Amino acid sequence: MKVGAKIESTLFYLLILFLHTQLGKHFWPDFSIVSGIRVDYLSPTIYFTDVLVWLLLLVWVFRKFQISNRKRKIRHWTLDIRHWIFFFLFFLIINILLSHNIWNGYYHLFKFLELSFVAFYTANFLKSKTQFQTLVSVFSVGVIGEAILAFFQYAQQGSIGGLLYFLGERTFTGQ
Repeated sequence: MKVGAKIESTLFYLLILFLHTQLGKHFWPDFSIVSGIRVDYLSPTIYFTDVLVWLLLLVWVFRKFQISNRKRKIRHWTLDIRHWIFFFLFFLIINILLSHNIWNGYYHLFKFLELSFVAFYTANFLKSKTQFQTLVSVFSVGVIGEAILAFFQYAQQGSIGGLLYFLGERTFTGQ
């Protein structure tokens, strides 16, 4: 396996491992504050998994560009697919422009495109039983880690805090 492919698969497995986490940086523009209260689902947030997705996209595009340069082969999409994609994106942008909150709409369009790439990449990445088993194992480690955290939160009847706060744990109490 070449270095680029190793980096690509490592980034993918890190993404799967950290899918369960909420490690991110929230931004609080005016549209994310309603009646003086910060509403986190309106707040644009850059998560650690977002960084992993964009790094994965960069490595993937770089590798595809290298492969296509070596093969000198250009794949053409059918006209039908391009029209559907253009129509879909055009429809989304028109809806965003007509929405009450344009910037929040663009943020969620950006997130939609990001997750579409993850779905596309995952569908093309899993080609062998070994890759699927590794994916399930890595995903399971993340689930077990979150389950252990939930157990301790339940036992404490609140958030654990400390370093976990900086890793994305929300502050809460059981009362």
